Amino acid sequence: MKAEQLCKRYDSLKSDTERANWESHCEEVSRVVIPRKTGFVGEETPGTKRQQKLLNSIGVWSNEMHAAGLHGFATNPSAKWFGLSMADPRDNEDPEIKKYLSDVEEIMWSRMYAPGTNLITALHENYLDLGAFGMSGLYVDWDEKGEHLTFESRTLSNMVVAESNRGLIDTVYRQFTWTVRQCVQEWGIDGVSEDTRKKFKEGEKQDEKVKIIHAIFPREEFNNKYGSDTPQNMDIASVYFEHAHKHILEEGGYPEMPYSIARAAKVSGEVYGRGRGMLALPDLNMLQAKELTIIKAGQKAVDPPMFMNDNGYINPLKLIPGGINKVRGNPKDLMMPLPFAGQLQYGMEDIKMLETRIMNMFHVDQLQFVSDAKMTATEVMQRTQERMRLLGPMLGRLESELLGPLVARVYGLLYRLGHLPPAPEQLIGKDFTVQYVSPIAQAQRAVEIDTWQQFVASLGVYLEAPETAAAFFEQYPLENVAKHFAKLLNLDPDLSASDEQMQAAADQQQQMQMAQMAQPALQGAQAINQLSQAGANLPATVEGAQVAGEAAQGMDPALLDQLMQQMGDAGVNVQ
Repeated sequence: MKAEQLCKRYDSLKSDTERANWESHCEEVSRVVIPRKTGFVGEETPGTKRQQKLLNSIGVWSNEMHAAGLHGFATNPSAKWFGLSMADPRDNEDPEIKKYLSDVEEIMWSRMYAPGTNLITALHENYLDLGAFGMSGLYVDWDEKGEHLTFESRTLSNMVVAESNRGLIDTVYRQFTWTVRQCVQEWGIDGVSEDTRKKFKEGEKQDEKVKIIHAIFPREEFNNKYGSDTPQNMDIASVYFEHAHKHILEEGGYPEMPYSIARAAKVSGEVYGRGRGMLALPDLNMLQAKELTIIKAGQKAVDPPMFMNDNGYINPLKLIPGGINKVRGNPKDLMMPLPFAGQLQYGMEDIKMLETRIMNMFHVDQLQFVSDAKMTATEVMQRTQERMRLLGPMLGRLESELLGPLVARVYGLLYRLGHLPPAPEQLIGKDFTVQYVSPIAQAQRAVEIDTWQQFVASLGVYLEAPETAAAFFEQYPLENVAKHFAKLLNLDPDLSASDEQMQAAADQQQQMQMAQMAQPALQGAQAINQLSQAGANLPATVEGAQVAGEAAQGMDPALLDQLMQQMGDAGVNVQ
Protein backbone atom coordinates (compact mmCIF):
# COMPACT_ATOMS: atom_id res chain seq x y z
CA MET A 1 0.00 0.00 0.00
CA LYS A 2 1.14 3.55 -0.70
CA ALA A 3 1.42 5.88 2.26
CA GLU A 4 0.68 8.91 0.06
CA GLN A 5 -2.75 7.55 -0.80
CA LEU A 6 -3.55 6.82 2.84
CA CYS A 7 -2.48 10.31 3.92
CA LYS A 8 -4.53 11.90 1.16
CA ARG A 9 -7.62 9.89 2.19
CA TYR A 10 -7.20 10.84 5.85
CA ASP A 11 -6.72 14.54 5.06
CA SER A 12 -9.79 14.46 2.82
CA LEU A 13 -11.99 12.91 5.50
CA LYS A 14 -10.61 15.23 8.17
CA SER A 15 -11.25 18.41 6.16
CA ASP A 16 -14.68 17.36 4.91
CA THR A 17 -17.36 20.03 5.42
CA GLU A 18 -19.66 17.72 7.36
CA ARG A 19 -16.80 16.69 9.65
CA ALA A 20 -15.86 20.34 10.28
CA ASN A 21 -19.46 21.30 11.10
CA TRP A 22 -19.85 18.26 13.36
CA GLU A 23 -16.61 19.06 15.21
CA SER A 24 -17.73 22.64 15.82
CA HIS A 25 -21.08 21.38 17.12
CA CYS A 26 -19.42 18.81 19.39
CA GLU A 27 -16.99 21.39 20.79
CA GLU A 28 -19.89 23.58 21.87
CA VAL A 29 -21.75 20.62 23.37
CA SER A 30 -18.71 19.32 25.24
CA ARG A 31 -18.27 22.57 27.18
CA VAL A 32 -21.68 22.24 28.86
CA VAL A 33 -22.20 18.45 28.84
CA ILE A 34 -18.83 16.73 29.13
CA PRO A 35 -16.05 19.33 29.56
CA ARG A 36 -13.22 16.81 29.95
CA LYS A 37 -13.67 15.84 26.28
CA THR A 38 -13.21 19.23 24.70
CA GLY A 39 -10.63 19.47 21.94
CA PHE A 40 -12.63 18.89 18.77
CA VAL A 41 -11.57 22.32 17.53
CA GLY A 42 -7.93 22.94 18.37
CA GLU A 43 -5.87 20.90 20.76
CA GLU A 44 -6.23 21.22 24.52
CA THR A 45 -3.07 21.33 26.60
CA PRO A 46 -2.96 18.27 28.88
CA GLY A 47 -3.80 19.08 32.49
CA THR A 48 -5.59 22.37 31.84
CA LYS A 49 -8.87 23.28 33.53
CA ARG A 50 -11.80 22.73 31.22
CA GLN A 51 -14.77 23.85 33.34
CA GLN A 52 -14.11 27.55 33.84
CA LYS A 53 -17.15 28.64 31.82
CA LEU A 54 -19.52 26.05 33.29
CA LEU A 55 -21.94 27.80 35.68
CA ASN A 56 -24.64 25.11 35.92
CA SER A 57 -23.71 21.41 35.71
CA ILE A 58 -27.19 19.97 35.08
CA GLY A 59 -26.09 19.00 31.57
CA VAL A 60 -23.14 17.02 32.94
CA TRP A 61 -25.31 15.31 35.54
CA SER A 62 -28.10 14.51 33.05
CA ASN A 63 -25.64 12.92 30.63
CA GLU A 64 -24.14 10.86 33.47
CA MET A 65 -27.61 9.62 34.45
CA HIS A 66 -28.42 8.89 30.81
CA ALA A 67 -25.23 6.82 30.45
CA ALA A 68 -25.78 5.02 33.76
CA GLY A 69 -29.38 4.23 32.83
CA LEU A 70 -28.45 2.81 29.43
CA HIS A 71 -25.66 0.77 30.99
CA GLY A 72 -27.99 -0.62 33.65
CA PHE A 73 -30.95 -1.34 31.39
CA ALA A 74 -29.18 -2.35 28.15
CA THR A 75 -25.89 -3.98 29.23
CA ASN A 76 -26.17 -4.63 32.94
CA PRO A 77 -23.02 -6.55 33.96
CA SER A 78 -24.87 -8.34 36.77
CA ALA A 79 -27.35 -10.02 34.40
CA LYS A 80 -26.89 -11.59 30.98
CA TRP A 81 -28.03 -9.12 28.33
CA PHE A 82 -27.54 -11.20 25.20
CA GLY A 83 -28.22 -14.74 24.03
CA LEU A 84 -27.68 -16.82 20.91
CA SER A 85 -30.44 -18.41 18.84
CA MET A 86 -30.65 -20.06 15.45
CA ALA A 87 -31.78 -18.10 12.43
CA ASP A 88 -34.27 -20.91 11.70
CA PRO A 89 -36.57 -21.14 14.78
CA ARG A 90 -37.08 -24.87 14.19
CA ASP A 91 -33.41 -25.53 14.97
CA ASN A 92 -33.82 -24.04 18.44
CA GLU A 93 -35.79 -27.14 19.51
CA ASP A 94 -32.78 -29.41 19.00
CA PRO A 95 -31.42 -30.31 22.48
CA GLU A 96 -27.79 -30.47 21.29
CA ILE A 97 -28.01 -27.07 19.60
CA LYS A 98 -29.64 -25.52 22.67
CA LYS A 99 -26.91 -26.98 24.88
CA TYR A 100 -24.13 -25.76 22.58
CA LEU A 101 -25.49 -22.20 22.31
CA SER A 102 -25.98 -22.06 26.08
CA ASP A 103 -22.38 -23.17 26.68
CA VAL A 104 -21.06 -20.62 24.17
CA GLU A 105 -23.03 -17.86 25.88
CA GLU A 106 -21.52 -18.74 29.26
CA ILE A 107 -17.97 -18.79 27.88
CA MET A 108 -18.41 -15.50 26.04
CA TRP A 109 -19.96 -13.88 29.10
CA SER A 110 -17.17 -15.00 31.43
CA ARG A 111 -14.48 -13.92 28.95
CA MET A 112 -16.06 -10.50 28.33
CA TYR A 113 -16.26 -9.64 32.03
CA ALA A 114 -13.01 -11.28 33.10
CA PRO A 115 -10.52 -9.10 35.05
CA GLY A 116 -8.54 -6.78 32.83
CA THR A 117 -10.96 -6.62 29.89
CA ASN A 118 -12.15 -3.09 30.79
CA LEU A 119 -15.58 -3.73 29.24
CA ILE A 120 -17.63 -2.00 31.95
CA THR A 121 -15.57 1.20 31.81
CA ALA A 122 -15.42 1.21 28.01
CA LEU A 123 -19.19 0.79 27.64
CA HIS A 124 -19.86 3.58 30.13
CA GLU A 125 -17.58 5.93 28.18
CA ASN A 126 -19.40 4.93 24.98
CA TYR A 127 -22.76 5.77 26.52
CA LEU A 128 -21.42 9.15 27.64
CA ASP A 129 -20.29 9.91 24.08
CA LEU A 130 -23.60 8.70 22.64
CA GLY A 131 -25.58 10.95 24.95
CA ALA A 132 -23.46 14.04 24.36
CA PHE A 133 -22.33 13.75 20.73
CA GLY A 134 -24.59 11.02 19.33
CA MET A 135 -21.64 8.84 18.37
CA SER A 136 -19.17 6.45 20.03
CA GLY A 137 -16.27 4.21 19.08
CA LEU A 138 -15.52 0.89 20.81
CA TYR A 139 -12.41 -1.09 19.88
CA VAL A 140 -12.31 -4.84 20.62
CA ASP A 141 -9.12 -6.93 20.45
CA TRP A 142 -7.19 -9.72 22.16
CA ASP A 143 -4.38 -9.01 24.63
CA GLU A 144 -1.77 -11.67 23.88
CA LYS A 145 0.31 -10.83 26.93
CA GLY A 146 -2.58 -11.00 29.40
CA GLU A 147 -4.44 -13.65 27.37
CA HIS A 148 -7.79 -11.93 27.65
CA LEU A 149 -10.14 -9.75 25.64
CA THR A 150 -9.59 -6.02 25.76
CA PHE A 151 -12.13 -3.23 25.16
CA GLU A 152 -11.21 0.43 24.60
CA SER A 153 -13.40 3.49 24.13
CA ARG A 154 -11.68 5.64 21.53
CA THR A 155 -11.74 9.46 21.57
CA LEU A 156 -14.09 10.82 18.92
CA SER A 157 -12.09 13.98 18.29
CA ASN A 158 -9.23 11.83 16.98
CA MET A 159 -11.32 9.66 14.63
CA VAL A 160 -12.69 10.18 11.13
CA VAL A 161 -15.03 7.64 9.53
CA ALA A 162 -16.70 6.76 6.23
CA GLU A 163 -19.80 4.73 5.34
CA SER A 164 -20.29 1.85 2.95
CA ASN A 165 -23.02 1.71 0.31
CA ARG A 166 -25.21 -0.02 2.94
CA GLY A 167 -24.96 2.90 5.35
CA LEU A 168 -22.61 1.08 7.75
CA ILE A 169 -19.33 2.57 8.92
CA ASP A 170 -16.57 0.40 7.47
CA THR A 171 -13.64 2.86 7.43
CA VAL A 172 -11.98 4.35 10.50
CA TYR A 173 -8.87 6.55 10.60
CA ARG A 174 -7.63 7.20 14.14
CA GLN A 175 -4.95 9.77 14.92
CA PHE A 176 -2.78 9.58 18.04
CA THR A 177 0.68 10.76 19.13
CA TRP A 178 3.57 8.77 20.50
CA THR A 179 7.04 9.85 21.45
CA VAL A 180 9.99 8.93 19.24
CA ARG A 181 11.10 6.45 21.88
CA GLN A 182 7.68 4.74 21.98
CA CYS A 183 7.65 4.39 18.18
CA VAL A 184 11.06 2.69 18.21
CA GLN A 185 9.95 0.39 21.02
CA GLU A 186 6.90 -0.68 19.01
CA TRP A 187 8.28 -0.93 15.47
CA GLY A 188 12.04 -1.11 15.94
CA ILE A 189 14.78 1.24 14.78
CA ASP A 190 14.50 0.01 11.20
CA GLY A 191 10.71 0.23 11.08
CA VAL A 192 10.32 3.97 11.71
CA SER A 193 10.97 6.79 9.25
CA GLU A 194 14.42 8.17 8.68
CA ASP A 195 13.67 11.41 10.55
CA THR A 196 12.31 9.51 13.59
CA ARG A 197 15.32 7.19 13.52
CA LYS A 198 17.67 10.19 13.48
CA LYS A 199 15.92 11.84 16.45
CA PHE A 200 16.13 8.60 18.43
CA LYS A 201 19.87 8.26 17.81
CA GLU A 202 20.49 11.86 18.83
CA GLY A 203 19.11 11.07 22.28
CA GLU A 204 17.83 14.46 23.42
CA LYS A 205 14.86 14.33 20.98
CA GLN A 206 13.51 10.93 22.03
CA ASP A 207 10.52 12.53 23.80
CA GLU A 208 9.34 14.55 20.82
CA LYS A 209 5.83 13.74 19.62
CA VAL A 210 5.15 11.84 16.39
CA LYS A 211 1.69 11.97 14.77
CA ILE A 212 0.58 8.45 13.83
CA ILE A 213 -2.51 7.37 11.92
CA HIS A 214 -4.11 3.94 12.29
CA ALA A 215 -6.21 3.25 9.20
CA ILE A 216 -8.81 0.44 9.15
CA PHE A 217 -10.79 -0.15 5.97
CA PRO A 218 -12.03 -2.99 3.70
CA ARG A 219 -9.24 -4.53 1.66
CA GLU A 220 -10.11 -4.12 -2.00
CA GLU A 221 -8.38 -7.26 -3.23
CA PHE A 222 -9.54 -10.16 -1.10
CA ASN A 223 -7.91 -13.43 -2.23
CA ASN A 224 -10.14 -15.92 -0.38
CA LYS A 225 -7.62 -16.56 2.41
CA TYR A 226 -10.04 -15.57 5.17
CA GLY A 227 -8.77 -16.54 8.60
CA SER A 228 -5.26 -17.41 7.39
CA ASP A 229 -2.15 -16.71 9.45
CA THR A 230 -1.16 -13.86 7.11
CA PRO A 231 -2.75 -10.59 8.28
CA GLN A 232 -2.20 -8.99 4.87
CA ASN A 233 -4.74 -11.43 3.39
CA MET A 234 -7.59 -10.68 5.78
CA ASP A 235 -10.81 -8.94 4.82
CA ILE A 236 -10.19 -5.77 6.87
CA ALA A 237 -6.92 -3.91 6.29
CA SER A 238 -4.98 -2.36 9.17
CA VAL A 239 -2.17 0.11 8.47
CA TYR A 240 -0.11 2.28 10.83
CA PHE A 241 1.80 5.17 9.25
CA GLU A 242 3.57 8.40 10.19
CA HIS A 243 1.50 11.27 8.88
CA ALA A 244 4.22 13.88 8.53
CA HIS A 245 6.68 11.66 6.66
CA LYS A 246 4.11 9.44 4.86
CA HIS A 247 5.94 6.36 6.10
CA ILE A 248 4.17 3.03 6.66
CA LEU A 249 5.06 1.51 10.02
CA GLU A 250 3.00 -1.69 9.94
CA GLU A 251 0.53 -3.40 7.63
CA GLY A 252 -1.86 -6.07 8.94
CA GLY A 253 -5.48 -6.99 9.01
CA TYR A 254 -8.53 -8.30 10.87
CA PRO A 255 -10.97 -11.08 9.95
CA GLU A 256 -13.84 -8.80 11.01
CA MET A 257 -14.27 -5.12 11.82
CA PRO A 258 -12.63 -4.48 15.23
CA TYR A 259 -14.57 -1.23 15.77
CA SER A 260 -18.19 -0.84 16.84
CA ILE A 261 -19.10 2.67 15.73
CA ALA A 262 -22.55 3.50 17.09
CA ARG A 263 -24.74 6.52 16.36
CA ALA A 264 -27.65 7.51 18.57
CA ALA A 265 -29.46 9.21 15.67
CA LYS A 266 -28.52 10.58 12.28
CA VAL A 267 -29.94 12.63 9.46
CA SER A 268 -30.36 10.91 6.12
CA GLY A 269 -27.32 11.62 3.95
CA GLU A 270 -25.07 12.39 6.91
CA VAL A 271 -22.34 10.14 8.32
CA TYR A 272 -21.87 11.49 11.81
CA GLY A 273 -24.46 11.07 14.54
CA ARG A 274 -26.47 13.49 16.62
CA GLY A 275 -27.04 13.09 20.35
CA ARG A 276 -29.22 14.34 23.17
CA GLY A 277 -26.63 16.97 24.05
CA MET A 278 -27.07 18.58 20.63
CA LEU A 279 -30.84 18.57 21.09
CA ALA A 280 -30.58 20.20 24.51
CA LEU A 281 -27.83 22.67 23.52
CA PRO A 282 -30.11 25.76 23.14
CA ASP A 283 -31.58 25.21 26.61
CA LEU A 284 -28.13 24.50 28.05
CA ASN A 285 -26.73 27.76 26.65
CA MET A 286 -29.77 29.68 27.89
CA LEU A 287 -29.36 28.08 31.30
CA GLN A 288 -25.75 29.24 31.56
CA ALA A 289 -26.77 32.80 30.65
CA LYS A 290 -29.62 32.84 33.18
CA GLU A 291 -27.41 31.35 35.85
CA LEU A 292 -24.96 34.22 35.35
CA THR A 293 -27.83 36.72 35.67
CA ILE A 294 -29.01 35.07 38.90
CA ILE A 295 -25.48 35.17 40.30
CA LYS A 296 -25.21 38.89 39.58
CA ALA A 297 -28.66 39.54 41.04
CA GLY A 298 -27.79 37.60 44.18
CA GLN A 299 -24.61 39.59 44.62
CA LYS A 300 -26.54 42.82 44.26
CA ALA A 301 -29.08 41.68 46.85
CA VAL A 302 -26.41 40.64 49.37
CA ASP A 303 -23.83 43.34 48.57
CA PRO A 304 -25.84 46.16 46.89
CA PRO A 305 -24.29 49.10 45.02
CA MET A 306 -23.96 52.27 47.11
CA PHE A 307 -24.78 56.00 46.61
CA MET A 308 -22.25 58.37 48.14
CA ASN A 309 -21.65 62.12 48.31
CA ASP A 310 -18.60 63.10 46.29
CA ASN A 311 -17.54 65.58 48.96
CA GLY A 312 -18.28 63.44 51.96
CA TYR A 313 -15.23 61.15 52.01
CA ILE A 314 -11.63 62.16 52.39
CA ASN A 315 -10.07 58.90 51.18
CA PRO A 316 -11.25 56.15 48.78
CA LEU A 317 -14.16 54.17 50.20
CA LYS A 318 -13.16 50.96 52.00
CA LEU A 319 -15.90 48.28 51.97
CA ILE A 320 -13.80 45.46 53.39
CA PRO A 321 -14.55 44.07 56.86
CA GLY A 322 -13.03 46.39 59.47
CA GLY A 323 -12.42 49.16 56.94
CA ILE A 324 -12.28 52.74 58.37
CA ASN A 325 -13.58 55.64 56.27
CA LYS A 326 -13.12 59.32 57.25
CA VAL A 327 -16.09 61.53 56.41
CA ARG A 328 -17.21 65.14 56.68
CA GLY A 329 -20.67 65.65 58.08
CA ASN A 330 -23.31 63.07 58.97
CA PRO A 331 -22.53 59.60 57.38
CA LYS A 332 -26.27 58.91 56.94
CA ASP A 333 -26.53 61.86 54.58
CA LEU A 334 -23.42 60.93 52.67
CA MET A 335 -24.00 57.25 51.74
CA MET A 336 -26.98 54.97 51.05
CA PRO A 337 -27.51 51.59 49.27
CA LEU A 338 -29.07 51.42 45.84
CA PRO A 339 -32.58 49.86 46.15
CA PHE A 340 -32.73 46.30 44.71
CA ALA A 341 -35.77 45.75 42.48
CA GLY A 342 -34.91 42.31 41.06
CA GLN A 343 -37.02 39.15 41.60
CA LEU A 344 -34.74 36.27 42.47
CA GLN A 345 -37.64 33.87 42.99
CA TYR A 346 -38.81 34.30 39.40
CA GLY A 347 -35.29 33.64 38.11
CA MET A 348 -34.89 30.54 40.25
CA GLU A 349 -38.22 29.13 39.05
CA ASP A 350 -37.21 29.78 35.45
CA ILE A 351 -33.92 27.94 35.98
CA LYS A 352 -35.74 25.03 37.62
CA MET A 353 -38.02 24.77 34.59
CA LEU A 354 -35.04 24.71 32.24
CA GLU A 355 -33.29 22.05 34.31
CA THR A 356 -36.37 19.82 34.22
CA ARG A 357 -36.66 20.22 30.46
CA ILE A 358 -32.99 19.33 29.97
CA MET A 359 -33.29 16.24 32.16
CA ASN A 360 -36.30 15.10 30.15
CA MET A 361 -34.32 15.50 26.93
CA PHE A 362 -31.75 13.08 28.34
CA HIS A 363 -34.54 10.62 29.34
CA VAL A 364 -33.60 10.93 33.01
CA ASP A 365 -37.29 10.67 33.97
CA GLN A 366 -37.59 7.39 32.04
CA LEU A 367 -34.29 5.83 33.10
CA GLN A 368 -34.67 6.50 36.82
CA PHE A 369 -36.42 3.93 39.00
CA VAL A 370 -39.97 4.64 40.12
CA SER A 371 -39.93 5.52 43.83
CA ASP A 372 -43.50 6.46 44.76
CA ALA A 373 -44.17 5.07 48.24
CA LYS A 374 -47.92 4.80 47.54
CA MET A 375 -47.48 2.43 44.60
CA THR A 376 -47.58 -1.33 44.93
CA ALA A 377 -44.79 -3.59 43.67
CA THR A 378 -46.91 -4.59 40.66
CA GLU A 379 -47.58 -0.94 39.78
CA VAL A 380 -43.88 -0.10 40.05
CA MET A 381 -42.98 -2.98 37.73
CA GLN A 382 -45.66 -1.95 35.24
CA ARG A 383 -44.56 1.70 35.23
CA THR A 384 -40.92 0.68 34.80
CA GLN A 385 -41.76 -1.52 31.80
CA GLU A 386 -43.82 1.25 30.21
CA ARG A 387 -40.93 3.70 30.52
CA MET A 388 -38.42 1.27 29.08
CA ARG A 389 -40.69 0.59 26.10
CA LEU A 390 -40.37 4.26 25.16
CA LEU A 391 -36.64 3.66 24.68
CA GLY A 392 -37.24 1.00 22.02
CA PRO A 393 -36.16 3.14 19.02
CA MET A 394 -32.88 4.01 20.76
CA LEU A 395 -32.27 0.36 21.60
CA GLY A 396 -32.73 -0.67 17.95
CA ARG A 397 -29.82 1.41 16.68
CA LEU A 398 -27.79 0.52 19.76
CA GLU A 399 -28.17 -3.18 19.02
CA SER A 400 -27.37 -2.92 15.31
CA GLU A 401 -24.32 -0.65 15.54
CA LEU A 402 -22.80 -1.26 18.98
CA LEU A 403 -23.90 -4.47 20.67
CA GLY A 404 -24.31 -6.66 17.58
CA PRO A 405 -20.82 -6.01 16.18
CA LEU A 406 -19.42 -6.31 19.72
CA VAL A 407 -20.85 -9.82 20.23
CA ALA A 408 -19.84 -10.89 16.70
CA ARG A 409 -16.27 -9.68 17.23
CA VAL A 410 -15.98 -11.47 20.59
CA TYR A 411 -17.32 -14.70 19.11
CA GLY A 412 -14.87 -14.49 16.19
CA LEU A 413 -11.89 -13.94 18.47
CA LEU A 414 -12.77 -16.75 20.87
CA TYR A 415 -13.61 -19.15 18.04
CA ARG A 416 -10.29 -18.67 16.24
CA LEU A 417 -8.34 -18.91 19.49
CA GLY A 418 -9.98 -22.25 20.30
CA HIS A 419 -11.79 -21.12 23.45
CA LEU A 420 -15.21 -22.35 22.28
CA PRO A 421 -16.42 -25.97 22.31
CA PRO A 422 -16.75 -27.84 18.98
CA ALA A 423 -20.08 -27.23 17.31
CA PRO A 424 -22.48 -30.17 16.76
CA GLU A 425 -22.98 -31.48 13.25
CA GLN A 426 -26.47 -29.98 13.12
CA LEU A 427 -24.93 -26.48 13.09
CA ILE A 428 -22.79 -27.00 9.99
CA GLY A 429 -23.86 -24.62 7.26
CA LYS A 430 -26.41 -22.81 9.45
CA ASP A 431 -26.44 -19.31 10.88
CA PHE A 432 -27.34 -18.11 14.34
CA THR A 433 -28.23 -14.64 15.54
CA VAL A 434 -27.92 -12.57 18.70
CA GLN A 435 -30.99 -12.27 20.91
CA TYR A 436 -31.00 -9.33 23.34
CA VAL A 437 -32.46 -10.05 26.76
CA SER A 438 -31.59 -6.86 28.62
CA PRO A 439 -34.29 -5.24 30.77
CA ILE A 440 -35.14 -2.84 27.93
CA ALA A 441 -35.39 -5.68 25.41
CA GLN A 442 -37.48 -7.76 27.79
CA ALA A 443 -39.77 -4.79 28.36
CA GLN A 444 -40.52 -4.81 24.62
CA ARG A 445 -41.36 -8.53 24.78
CA ALA A 446 -43.35 -8.14 28.00
CA VAL A 447 -46.30 -6.93 25.91
CA GLU A 448 -46.89 -10.52 24.78
CA ILE A 449 -46.69 -11.80 28.36
CA ASP A 450 -49.12 -9.09 29.53
CA THR A 451 -51.53 -10.06 26.75
CA TRP A 452 -51.40 -13.70 27.85
CA GLN A 453 -52.05 -12.74 31.47
CA GLN A 454 -55.06 -10.66 30.44
CA PHE A 455 -56.34 -13.57 28.37
CA VAL A 456 -56.05 -15.98 31.31
CA ALA A 457 -57.61 -13.45 33.69
CA SER A 458 -60.62 -13.01 31.40
CA LEU A 459 -61.25 -16.79 31.62
CA GLY A 460 -60.91 -16.95 35.39
CA VAL A 461 -64.49 -18.11 36.01
CA TYR A 462 -64.23 -20.91 33.47
CA LEU A 463 -60.85 -22.09 34.76
CA GLU A 464 -62.32 -22.67 38.22
CA ALA A 465 -64.46 -25.55 36.93
CA PRO A 466 -62.49 -28.79 36.38
CA GLU A 467 -64.22 -29.62 33.10
CA THR A 468 -63.59 -26.26 31.38
CA ALA A 469 -60.07 -26.03 32.87
CA ALA A 470 -59.21 -29.40 31.35
CA ALA A 471 -60.52 -28.25 27.98
CA PHE A 472 -58.46 -25.05 28.22
CA PHE A 473 -55.21 -26.91 28.89
CA GLU A 474 -55.98 -29.30 26.05
CA GLN A 475 -56.15 -26.27 23.75
CA TYR A 476 -53.12 -24.52 25.34
CA PRO A 477 -50.83 -27.19 26.86
CA LEU A 478 -48.95 -25.82 29.83
CA GLU A 479 -45.72 -27.33 28.54
CA ASN A 480 -45.93 -25.34 25.28
CA VAL A 481 -46.73 -22.11 27.12
CA ALA A 482 -43.80 -22.59 29.51
CA LYS A 483 -41.38 -23.26 26.64
CA HIS A 484 -42.52 -20.16 24.77
CA PHE A 485 -42.15 -17.82 27.74
CA ALA A 486 -38.79 -19.37 28.67
CA LYS A 487 -37.60 -18.56 25.16
CA LEU A 488 -38.89 -14.98 25.38
CA LEU A 489 -37.05 -14.41 28.67
CA ASN A 490 -33.95 -16.36 27.54
CA LEU A 491 -33.95 -18.68 30.53
CA ASP A 492 -31.01 -21.07 30.82
CA PRO A 493 -31.99 -24.35 29.09
CA ASP A 494 -30.06 -26.25 31.77
CA LEU A 495 -32.83 -25.30 34.20
CA SER A 496 -35.43 -27.29 32.26
CA ALA A 497 -35.67 -31.07 32.31
CA SER A 498 -34.25 -33.02 29.38
CA ASP A 499 -36.41 -35.25 27.18
CA GLU A 500 -35.04 -38.33 28.98
CA GLN A 501 -35.88 -36.87 32.39
CA MET A 502 -39.39 -35.95 31.28
CA GLN A 503 -39.96 -39.46 29.84
CA ALA A 504 -38.70 -41.07 33.06
CA ALA A 505 -41.02 -38.86 35.12
CA ALA A 506 -43.97 -39.76 32.86
CA ASP A 507 -43.23 -43.49 33.17
CA GLN A 508 -43.01 -43.21 36.95
CA GLN A 509 -46.30 -41.32 37.09
CA GLN A 510 -47.98 -43.97 34.93
CA GLN A 511 -46.70 -46.76 37.15
CA MET A 512 -48.03 -45.01 40.24
CA GLN A 513 -51.43 -44.60 38.61
CA MET A 514 -51.51 -48.25 37.60
CA ALA A 515 -50.54 -49.32 41.09
CA GLN A 516 -53.39 -47.25 42.50
CA MET A 517 -55.82 -48.82 40.03
CA ALA A 518 -54.54 -52.32 40.82
CA GLN A 519 -55.05 -51.95 44.56
CA PRO A 520 -58.88 -52.56 44.51
CA ALA A 521 -58.41 -55.63 42.29
CA LEU A 522 -55.86 -57.09 44.65
CA GLN A 523 -58.07 -56.44 47.67
CA GLY A 524 -61.09 -57.98 45.93
CA ALA A 525 -59.15 -61.09 44.92
CA GLN A 526 -57.79 -61.49 48.43
CA ALA A 527 -61.34 -61.19 49.81
CA ILE A 528 -62.58 -63.91 47.43
CA ASN A 529 -59.74 -66.17 48.47
CA GLN A 530 -60.38 -65.64 52.21
CA LEU A 531 -64.14 -66.20 51.83
CA SER A 532 -63.65 -69.33 49.80
CA GLN A 533 -61.24 -70.75 52.37
CA ALA A 534 -63.60 -69.83 55.23
CA GLY A 535 -66.64 -71.45 53.50
CA ALA A 536 -68.54 -68.19 53.21
CA ASN A 537 -71.82 -68.05 51.36
CA LEU A 538 -71.98 -67.54 47.61
CA PRO A 539 -73.46 -63.99 47.51
CA ALA A 540 -70.48 -62.55 49.43
CA THR A 541 -68.05 -64.37 47.17
CA VAL A 542 -69.81 -63.05 44.06
CA GLU A 543 -69.77 -59.52 45.47
CA GLY A 544 -66.00 -59.70 46.04
CA ALA A 545 -65.52 -61.01 42.51
CA GLN A 546 -67.53 -58.10 41.09
CA VAL A 547 -65.30 -55.62 42.95
CA ALA A 548 -62.18 -57.26 41.58
CA GLY A 549 -63.59 -57.43 38.05
CA GLU A 550 -64.57 -53.77 37.98
CA ALA A 551 -61.08 -52.74 39.15
CA ALA A 552 -59.43 -54.97 36.55
CA GLN A 553 -61.41 -53.48 33.64
CA GLY A 554 -59.49 -50.18 33.70
CA MET A 555 -56.05 -51.74 34.08
CA ASP A 556 -53.30 -52.05 31.53
CA PRO A 557 -53.29 -55.68 30.18
CA ALA A 558 -49.56 -56.06 30.81
CA LEU A 559 -49.93 -54.84 34.39
CA LEU A 560 -52.99 -57.09 34.88
CA ASP A 561 -51.01 -60.14 33.78
CA GLN A 562 -48.19 -59.18 36.12
CA LEU A 563 -50.65 -58.71 39.00
CA MET A 564 -52.34 -62.06 38.38
CA GLN A 565 -48.93 -63.73 38.36
CA GLN A 566 -48.07 -62.15 41.72
CA MET A 567 -51.44 -63.18 43.18
CA GLY A 568 -51.00 -66.77 41.93
CA ASP A 569 -47.57 -66.91 43.54
CA ALA A 570 -49.18 -65.70 46.79
CA GLY A 571 -51.65 -68.61 46.74
CA VAL A 572 -54.64 -66.61 45.56
CA ASN A 573 -57.05 -68.36 43.19
CA VAL A 574 -57.06 -65.90 40.25
CA GLN A 575 -59.65 -67.87 38.27
